[in-house]
Amino acid sequence: MPGKSKRGVFPLLFLKNTTATLISIGVDDAEVSLLRSQAENVMRLVDLSNKIESVALSENRRQIWIQSPRPEYKLVTQRYNLPNRCIGLLRPGLDVIVLPGGHEPTREFWSFMKDVLELGEDQVIFTSGDSFCLDDDINDSIISKLRGLIQSSGNSWTLVPYMVTSNFQRWACNLADLDVSVFGEDLEWVQKFGSKGILHRHIRSLDTPSIIEEIDPNIRVAKGYGCSTVDDLVEAYKLLDCKEVVIKPVFGAAGEGIIFCSELEQLKMYDFPMGDVCLEEFLDLDKAPDGLVLSPAMHYNEGVLIGKGLVDQIMVGTSYMGWRKSEATKVFQKTANRYMQNLIQATKPRGPGGVDFLSVNGLPVLSDINTARFNGAHFPKLFQARYAPDSSFYCWKTAPALDFDVYAFWSRLVANGIAFIPGKSTRGIFPLLFLRGLSGLYVAFADTNEEAEALYKQGDALISKFDKNARIPADLIVPKPSFFKKADIMRKAARRIWVTSSIPEIRRPQTRYECSLRPTCLLRPGLDVIVLQGDHEGAHDYFEFCKEILKLDDGQVIWTAGKPSSLCLDDEIDSNVIDRVKAIVSSQSDQQFILVPMTVTDNFQRWANNFDNSNLKVFGEHPDWISKFGDKKAMFRTISSPSSPSLVEALLGTKCKVIQGFVCENSEDLVLAFEHLGLQDGATAVIRPVDSVDGRASKIVRSIEEVRLYDFADGTVVLRENVQLDKAPDGLPITTSVAYMKGEIFGQGFTDVVSLGNRKQCIRKSVTDLKFQDRITLAANTILKEMKPEGPGLFDFGSINGEPILLELETNVFTSMHYGKLFLETHATGSVFYMWNSHPPSDLDIWTFWSRLVERGIAFIPGKSKSGVFPLLFLRNQSNYGIGTYIAIASDDSEAMALKEQAETASREVCVNQNVESVSLSRYRRRIWVQSCPLSEIRKPHRRFQLAAKAIACIRPHLDIIILPGGYKPVKEYWEFCRNAMNLDKSQAIFTSGDNLSLDDDIDDSILSQLKGIIVSGEDKWTLVPYMVTPSFQRWATSLSEFGVAVFGEELEFLEQFGSKGMLHRHVSSPDTPSAIEQLDPSIPVPRGYRCSTVDDLMEAYKLLDVKDIIIKPIYGTDGDGILVVSEMEQLKMYDFPLGEVCVEEFLNLDKAPDGLILSPALHYNEGVLLGKGLVDQIIVGYSCMGWRKSIASKIFQKSANRYFQSIVSKMKPKGPGGLDFVSVGGNPVVCSLKAGRFRSGHFPKLFLQMYAHDKTYYCWEHRPTGELDLKTRR
Repeated sequence: MPGKSKRGVFPLLFLKNTTATLISIGVDDAEVSLLRSQAENVMRLVDLSNKIESVALSENRRQIWIQSPRPEYKLVTQRYNLPNRCIGLLRPGLDVIVLPGGHEPTREFWSFMKDVLELGEDQVIFTSGDSFCLDDDINDSIISKLRGLIQSSGNSWTLVPYMVTSNFQRWACNLADLDVSVFGEDLEWVQKFGSKGILHRHIRSLDTPSIIEEIDPNIRVAKGYGCSTVDDLVEAYKLLDCKEVVIKPVFGAAGEGIIFCSELEQLKMYDFPMGDVCLEEFLDLDKAPDGLVLSPAMHYNEGVLIGKGLVDQIMVGTSYMGWRKSEATKVFQKTANRYMQNLIQATKPRGPGGVDFLSVNGLPVLSDINTARFNGAHFPKLFQARYAPDSSFYCWKTAPALDFDVYAFWSRLVANGIAFIPGKSTRGIFPLLFLRGLSGLYVAFADTNEEAEALYKQGDALISKFDKNARIPADLIVPKPSFFKKADIMRKAARRIWVTSSIPEIRRPQTRYECSLRPTCLLRPGLDVIVLQGDHEGAHDYFEFCKEILKLDDGQVIWTAGKPSSLCLDDEIDSNVIDRVKAIVSSQSDQQFILVPMTVTDNFQRWANNFDNSNLKVFGEHPDWISKFGDKKAMFRTISSPSSPSLVEALLGTKCKVIQGFVCENSEDLVLAFEHLGLQDGATAVIRPVDSVDGRASKIVRSIEEVRLYDFADGTVVLRENVQLDKAPDGLPITTSVAYMKGEIFGQGFTDVVSLGNRKQCIRKSVTDLKFQDRITLAANTILKEMKPEGPGLFDFGSINGEPILLELETNVFTSMHYGKLFLETHATGSVFYMWNSHPPSDLDIWTFWSRLVERGIAFIPGKSKSGVFPLLFLRNQSNYGIGTYIAIASDDSEAMALKEQAETASREVCVNQNVESVSLSRYRRRIWVQSCPLSEIRKPHRRFQLAAKAIACIRPHLDIIILPGGYKPVKEYWEFCRNAMNLDKSQAIFTSGDNLSLDDDIDDSILSQLKGIIVSGEDKWTLVPYMVTPSFQRWATSLSEFGVAVFGEELEFLEQFGSKGMLHRHVSSPDTPSAIEQLDPSIPVPRGYRCSTVDDLMEAYKLLDVKDIIIKPIYGTDGDGILVVSEMEQLKMYDFPLGEVCVEEFLNLDKAPDGLILSPALHYNEGVLLGKGLVDQIIVGYSCMGWRKSIASKIFQKSANRYFQSIVSKMKPKGPGGLDFVSVGGNPVVCSLKAGRFRSGHFPKLFLQMYAHDKTYYCWEHRPTGELDLKTRR
């Protein structure tokens, strides 16, 4: 007591369940040491009023294994080995184990054992992992879980601790009122018999016999004494009267704390880190024939020996490294057995324990007492008793390498035919403990001891071992196998039927084929099946390629009948496809199958519910799960409750920030969200559909007016902030993606996604550090633990000032990253990779590309190559309608990048155009409107219907004809509306079959026959009015030339020169050659820029422009398609020219209208004559034109723009339609786009006005009607 006492113990610090610092004060060292010993004993005392009864480890009771190290233990191996090494003893569906959380190798080993032993996820409870001792981690939350488990089960339970300690009793007493017992000793028993102290008399009470002497004075032990202080050690050393002695902590285990001394001065420095010790003479020990020290051991449960008697410990120094059949003589074994029986009879143990012997001159010396606790050998012996009772065994320890996981080891065992599968095998090797970078315990079973030892040698050679002296690289890749890979390794994999349909909401024709084709590269020979659209030649080509390279067969694909007008594979699954799948599944009734969709949707369930086969399951989420977690609504707040955290925000708390955003159903929601984010005009936000995958259909908006005009073409959206992310050393923003399957993160290390605009362009090894990766892993696992997904998904994290922020959560969906990672783990485990998207040139097919890779020696051939490039997807380009995804596999980053560059060089080709005649559009000629959208411009599926139907309003009653796509009800409805409203004849419309994406491709002999019949029935002259003249149009139009039918449009030579944005700029490869517009009039202002065809061109143009921000514009892009703003040179290196050649321009600071919209006037013409009343302002949202209105440009602006227009058309002499777009910079017009030879969207309202309201002002806008709104309602 401070101020009162002269001696005693005081707590300088005492934090419950955390740490304590005590000070012992006395008159001399002996008293200080004694007080310290008394204080430690006091700390070990516990309130036993709620003491739990000890019982036998009965098979009739369910067990809760919780193997916490003693408080005296200090080694990290003890912290994790003890809880993990008993997992192999869990009985499926019965027992439960408590494991330390926050330790990735522990989770990995549990996952493996769960798979191989067929345990349930509900058979484990993970703690926080905050404390060294697992007992100290048992908080109120864990106790509550245990109580709920016990009470709800209706069964009797047994707690199975490593040993009963005061730490264990602290929390276990909270279960005393339940039907729970303990397998272990009482604390009184532990205090009397539970340490090595029973072997020797204490140096201070030499007249008091040791407990071993009291039990049997004939039991041989090493000469020695118990000691508590340095003075005790000095006195004992004198009495032993030998030079070499051994210090053994009485509570030590596995050789921990044992020290050899040969000098008195060494003893004087000993500080008793583990409490009391025994000081023993150093013995001259016998050895086995192979030179190892002969150290047999025995182990028991409840006083009954387990195993087959003595086993020899495999000693390395003072630590055991395994066990094997004993080499001791029969005399030795009988003597040791007698010692053991006498000890058990006297102590009457009720729990586990064991003893170790040494051999001196052929006789046993009892060297170690390991009573009241589980010994290391308990687990291989108990495991053997359950799974291989008649086998011989050899058990050994070795630490696996940090980047070598248990599944990799198991796959090697399986490949060599020596994996021991519990319940099935009779021989082989099994990992009883496998914590990569830390510890491993393995057991080999065989018919004989010699065979078991031979297996040990074979298995040990398969382990990539931990080297404590090796430098651990900062970017160490630790593979995490996927659910599929684990199933393959465990030989429990189901056969997969891939049906990866796109979703109806993302209506892009390219996506229709891309999504279904991606899994082709993952098909396992002779096992898996894929369903593909039968109407695309490129899909057939890629499957044939994979069939050849991956050794597949024709029976592994099911082709649909093909329905080009469909944008969703699910809609093509008819009875024929369903019957084919049923036949496959039914014919292999002894095998398991899984249907693997890209995402589980109503469309998928519509046909998937037709199966009642017991051996066919769906790999994906349940509808109830989807309604809760299946889109971005789980991540973002609703604008109706902006202050209420989203589900994900609530889960993460302070672990990780979530990007701000709101789910919006309509324009009013968007405006509120924009305002709630505190954004001002000029600040950017992102609108992204909740069903978007890989960033598709996203828009960046810059003003509240753009937000108001958003048309919800892709359904419900999220409006979120557009944040500035930290950048990698190469200047690219850091977005780290974490892919998961069935609730577990997988892949070979962390990967960064590099986006171009809102499109994910490439995937590469992450540049983030381990600390950042640990934080995002924690965040992802926190969410996964709550969601418990059954299917695939993805997290995207960004970095802001080094702090992680969750940017995206894509649940219930396979992404392109999944396919890359699954391919990599199948064919190139442990390799570095770089994955990227690129659009193949139009004349390049998969076999030509592959042959070029082979010629260059860079083709990755699965099963043969260690490095190279492989096309994960190759959908042949049809008029810019194609996609390729490639993976470069290498040993390091530099090799991967070099492979990528070589592959891109191998892919480049040139396209060639054709010609067609053209004539003027005369009002004296009857017109046949055929507004067919080229495949290269069908970036959104509605465009092919939209473009064809826009011309309906321009039909003159009783004169003109229009060809419309059939099979689409809204087009039919609109035609009927206009027919009645405009007094048109029913015969003025011809509907095609609608089977093809392009209306031109729908013009078959039947349509041509109808046209010819109409044309020849009178003497009128006719003009075909296409959207633009293309080879597809010419294919059928030329057959009408003999009937005097003309065409309104340009010749292809004209289009080649003036028909794209490319006419605005010089090509960067020939900067001295004037552009087409310069040749027309060099005074016309255009943005500074260059035309580019390759990545090298882009890099050169960026250098010449010498500005930070540039804009990429595809020269054939429409409606803002493909426009990207780029601010880093590294981004340019990844551009893949999806729409062909581009213009690279400086990013201009544009003027805006008073309402915040960008001021972008336009002029439209036919045959060089202006339509309408001159300039109209385009209503720009993002980069897309959403309508037109009267221009507010100044008179000076308008006069300048008109002058530029007249100068251009006077020299260009157009014969067809076209338009000129401007932007306003400093109040002056700058020509930003020239579209010659095609109808612009602005033509149709102007032509309509010419016919019906030529003297009126107008405002025209685009909007997506809701599903409930029809034309009658609108009227």
